[in-house]
Amino acid sequence: MRETAGDRGLIQRCQWHKRENIVGHLPKSDRKKWRRKLRRAYRKPTYGEAKSALKELHAELQQVNRSAARSLQEGLEETLTLHRLEVFEEVGRSLKTTNSIENLNSLVEDYIGNVKRWHHSEQRARWFALGLLEAEQRMNRIAGHEDLPKLRDALQRELDLSEKNREEGPPTTEGRSESKGPAGSSSGNLSKPGKNAPLGEMRDEKWLPPAVKEIPRFRFAPLGMTHC
Repeated sequence: MRETAGDRGLIQRCQWHKRENIVGHLPKSDRKKWRRKLRRAYRKPTYGEAKSALKELHAELQQVNRSAARSLQEGLEETLTLHRLEVFEEVGRSLKTTNSIENLNSLVEDYIGNVKRWHHSEQRARWFALGLLEAEQRMNRIAGHEDLPKLRDALQRELDLSEKNREEGPPTTEGRSESKGPAGSSSGNLSKPGKNAPLGEMRDEKWLPPAVKEIPRFRFAPLGMTHC
């Protein structure tokens, strides 16, 4: 994610894994209760409500188990990315966890799992790419797919705001000469697509591994999922 999108990438941490990490610090007799509390907090429709509910749970956990409280605090903001973008109710059912990613990995494993020896990395990438194309035929649309344009627009607003804040930051050192390539990137060595590139242009073929350049083009959206 960071290699592809840099600081343009937004991370939505898996809320399920976050919850399980937290309750893993608690006695087994208390885990069901805390799962319910955390699930209720993350289901709040707005960023402010969810953040407030989680802060209250953090304060409560401080009195119960400090390791669990630290686990909740670590990466908390990234578990609320969809809330902050104001699209949680629309696409949160599918994108608040990494289930869709894990399901895709499982489908690909069905096609390449029996290969025990790879001759070179390009062969591995090529087989994985073909496995993705095969898996695509068994995939379903995510819940809330009709609202994905809202997610795209929210991401673009976030990136525009971030870009504006950078432009309003401290000026660069005077007297420093540096030729700029497209989209503000330094010339010389080839660089990845610039920060101002439209979302649809971020997936530039010259940055793809040779083995996967023939895969049909998909629109790039800089939202990543990760375990806690």
